Amino acid sequence: HDLLWSSGGALELPKCFYQIVYWEFVDGRPYMKAEDSTLTMTVNTASGEEVLIQQLSPYSARKTLGHLTGPEESINQAYQELQNKTKSQDMFLKQSNLNPYEAWTYYFSIYLPSIGFTLPNSAFTEKELNAIDRAARRTIISKCGFNKNTKKEILEGPSELGGAGFRNLYTERKE
Repeated sequence: HDLLWSSGGALELPKCFYQIVYWEFVDGRPYMKAEDSTLTMTVNTASGEEVLIQQLSPYSARKTLGHLTGPEESINQAYQELQNKTKSQDMFLKQSNLNPYEAWTYYFSIYLPSIGFTLPNSAFTEKELNAIDRAARRTIISKCGFNKNTKKEILEGPSELGGAGFRNLYTERKE
Protein backbone atom coordinates (compact mmCIF):
# COMPACT_ATOMS: atom_id res chain seq x y z
CA HIS A 1 0.00 0.00 0.00
CA ASP A 2 2.84 2.42 0.85
CA LEU A 3 4.41 1.95 -2.60
CA LEU A 4 1.06 2.50 -4.28
CA TRP A 5 0.38 5.58 -2.14
CA SER A 6 3.83 7.07 -2.86
CA SER A 7 3.19 6.76 -6.60
CA GLY A 8 -0.05 8.75 -6.32
CA GLY A 9 -2.53 5.89 -6.05
CA ALA A 10 -4.46 4.63 -3.08
CA LEU A 11 -6.25 1.41 -2.26
CA GLU A 12 -9.95 1.50 -1.51
CA LEU A 13 -9.40 -0.20 1.85
CA PRO A 14 -13.06 -1.15 2.52
CA LYS A 15 -12.91 -3.19 -0.70
CA CYS A 16 -9.69 -4.99 0.24
CA PHE A 17 -9.71 -8.54 1.60
CA TYR A 18 -7.54 -11.61 1.73
CA GLN A 19 -8.08 -15.35 1.90
CA ILE A 20 -5.79 -17.93 3.47
CA VAL A 21 -5.96 -21.34 1.86
CA TYR A 22 -4.60 -24.48 3.45
CA TRP A 23 -4.06 -27.57 1.36
CA GLU A 24 -4.09 -31.13 2.54
CA PHE A 25 -2.69 -33.80 0.26
CA VAL A 26 -4.30 -37.22 0.33
CA ASP A 27 -2.72 -39.83 -1.94
CA GLY A 28 -1.05 -37.03 -3.86
CA ARG A 29 -4.28 -35.11 -4.53
CA PRO A 30 -4.72 -31.62 -3.08
CA TYR A 31 -7.81 -30.80 -1.04
CA MET A 32 -8.56 -27.33 0.18
CA LYS A 33 -9.45 -27.06 3.82
CA ALA A 34 -10.49 -24.14 5.93
CA GLU A 35 -8.81 -23.54 9.23
CA ASP A 36 -9.40 -20.74 11.65
CA SER A 37 -6.50 -18.42 11.29
CA THR A 38 -5.30 -16.05 13.92
CA LEU A 39 -3.29 -14.13 11.34
CA THR A 40 -4.30 -10.55 10.75
CA MET A 41 -3.30 -8.07 8.10
CA THR A 42 -3.09 -4.35 8.62
CA VAL A 43 -2.19 -1.50 6.30
CA ASN A 44 -1.14 2.04 7.18
CA THR A 45 -3.11 4.83 5.54
CA ALA A 46 -1.56 8.07 4.28
CA SER A 47 -2.31 9.65 7.64
CA GLY A 48 -0.52 6.83 9.47
CA GLU A 49 -3.71 5.20 10.74
CA GLU A 50 -3.57 1.41 10.91
CA VAL A 51 -6.48 -0.30 9.12
CA LEU A 52 -7.38 -3.96 9.57
CA ILE A 53 -7.98 -5.80 6.26
CA GLN A 54 -10.93 -8.22 6.23
CA GLN A 55 -10.17 -11.93 6.06
CA LEU A 56 -12.63 -14.08 4.08
CA SER A 57 -13.18 -17.79 4.25
CA PRO A 58 -11.59 -19.63 1.34
CA TYR A 59 -15.04 -21.00 0.57
CA SER A 60 -16.64 -17.59 0.06
CA ALA A 61 -16.83 -15.87 -3.30
CA ARG A 62 -16.43 -12.14 -3.75
CA LYS A 63 -17.26 -9.92 -6.69
CA THR A 64 -14.12 -8.12 -7.84
CA LEU A 65 -14.07 -5.92 -10.95
CA GLY A 66 -17.38 -7.42 -12.04
CA HIS A 67 -16.08 -10.96 -11.71
CA LEU A 68 -17.11 -13.44 -9.03
CA THR A 69 -13.88 -14.91 -7.66
CA GLY A 70 -12.99 -17.38 -4.98
CA PRO A 71 -10.98 -20.56 -4.72
CA GLU A 72 -13.76 -23.05 -4.18
CA GLU A 73 -17.52 -22.81 -4.76
CA SER A 74 -17.49 -19.56 -6.71
CA ILE A 75 -17.61 -21.42 -10.03
CA ASN A 76 -21.20 -22.48 -9.28
CA GLN A 77 -22.17 -18.97 -8.21
CA ALA A 78 -20.48 -17.45 -11.27
CA TYR A 79 -22.24 -19.96 -13.54
CA GLN A 80 -25.62 -19.12 -12.02
CA GLU A 81 -24.94 -15.39 -12.27
CA LEU A 82 -24.00 -15.68 -15.94
CA GLN A 83 -27.02 -17.88 -16.61
CA ASN A 84 -29.28 -15.26 -15.02
CA LYS A 85 -27.66 -12.51 -17.06
CA THR A 86 -28.28 -14.35 -20.34
CA LYS A 87 -31.89 -15.08 -19.31
CA SER A 88 -32.37 -11.39 -18.61
CA GLN A 89 -30.90 -10.50 -22.02
CA ASP A 90 -33.13 -13.13 -23.63
CA MET A 91 -36.25 -11.66 -22.01
CA PHE A 92 -35.27 -8.18 -23.20
CA LEU A 93 -34.79 -9.43 -26.75
CA LYS A 94 -38.08 -11.34 -26.79
CA GLN A 95 -39.96 -8.24 -25.66
CA SER A 96 -38.12 -5.83 -27.94
CA ASN A 97 -39.12 -4.71 -31.39
CA LEU A 98 -35.61 -4.69 -32.85
CA ASN A 99 -35.14 -5.03 -36.60
CA PRO A 100 -32.39 -7.42 -37.81
CA TYR A 101 -29.78 -4.66 -38.07
CA GLU A 102 -30.54 -3.42 -34.54
CA ALA A 103 -30.49 -6.99 -33.19
CA TRP A 104 -27.09 -7.57 -34.85
CA THR A 105 -25.79 -4.33 -33.31
CA TYR A 106 -27.19 -5.32 -29.91
CA TYR A 107 -25.50 -8.71 -30.14
CA PHE A 108 -22.04 -7.31 -30.83
CA SER A 109 -22.18 -4.10 -28.80
CA ILE A 110 -24.16 -5.16 -25.71
CA TYR A 111 -24.73 -8.91 -25.43
CA LEU A 112 -21.23 -10.21 -26.19
CA PRO A 113 -19.36 -7.62 -24.09
CA SER A 114 -21.66 -8.05 -21.09
CA ILE A 115 -21.58 -11.84 -21.18
CA GLY A 116 -17.98 -12.21 -22.31
CA PHE A 117 -16.39 -9.66 -19.96
CA THR A 118 -15.42 -12.18 -17.27
CA LEU A 119 -14.97 -15.25 -19.48
CA PRO A 120 -11.16 -15.06 -19.87
CA ASN A 121 -10.90 -15.35 -16.06
CA SER A 122 -13.31 -18.26 -15.81
CA ALA A 123 -12.88 -22.01 -15.96
CA PHE A 124 -16.14 -22.90 -17.68
CA THR A 125 -16.15 -25.84 -20.04
CA GLU A 126 -17.42 -25.58 -23.61
CA LYS A 127 -20.52 -27.55 -22.61
CA GLU A 128 -21.29 -25.12 -19.74
CA LEU A 129 -20.83 -22.06 -21.95
CA ASN A 130 -23.06 -23.53 -24.65
CA ALA A 131 -25.75 -24.14 -22.02
CA ILE A 132 -25.41 -20.55 -20.76
CA ASP A 133 -25.68 -19.15 -24.30
CA ARG A 134 -28.41 -21.47 -25.61
CA ALA A 135 -31.65 -19.59 -24.85
CA ALA A 136 -30.46 -16.10 -25.72
CA ARG A 137 -28.63 -17.38 -28.80
CA ARG A 138 -31.82 -18.78 -30.33
CA THR A 139 -33.64 -15.49 -29.77
CA ILE A 140 -30.76 -13.38 -31.13
CA ILE A 141 -30.42 -15.57 -34.22
CA SER A 142 -34.13 -15.27 -34.90
CA LYS A 143 -34.13 -11.48 -34.32
CA CYS A 144 -31.19 -11.14 -36.75
CA GLY A 145 -33.28 -12.76 -39.48
CA PHE A 146 -31.78 -16.26 -39.43
CA ASN A 147 -33.66 -19.50 -38.94
CA LYS A 148 -33.06 -20.50 -35.31
CA ASN A 149 -32.46 -24.10 -36.45
CA THR A 150 -29.57 -23.15 -38.76
CA LYS A 151 -26.50 -25.33 -38.24
CA LYS A 152 -24.03 -24.01 -35.66
CA GLU A 153 -21.16 -24.31 -38.16
CA ILE A 154 -22.91 -21.90 -40.53
CA LEU A 155 -23.88 -19.47 -37.77
CA GLU A 156 -20.36 -19.37 -36.31
CA GLY A 157 -18.57 -19.44 -39.64
CA PRO A 158 -16.77 -16.30 -40.83
CA SER A 159 -18.89 -14.02 -42.99
CA GLU A 160 -16.08 -13.93 -45.59
CA LEU A 161 -16.74 -17.63 -46.21
CA GLY A 162 -20.54 -17.45 -46.19
CA GLY A 163 -21.06 -17.90 -42.45
CA ALA A 164 -23.14 -15.65 -40.23
CA GLY A 165 -20.25 -14.51 -38.01
CA PHE A 166 -21.81 -15.29 -34.63
CA ARG A 167 -19.36 -16.00 -31.81
CA ASN A 168 -18.94 -19.09 -29.71
CA LEU A 169 -18.59 -18.16 -26.02
CA TYR A 170 -15.92 -20.80 -25.50
CA THR A 171 -13.85 -19.22 -28.26
CA GLU A 172 -14.52 -15.78 -26.76
CA ARG A 173 -13.22 -17.11 -23.45
CA LYS A 174 -9.93 -18.11 -25.03
CA GLU A 175 -9.25 -14.72 -26.67
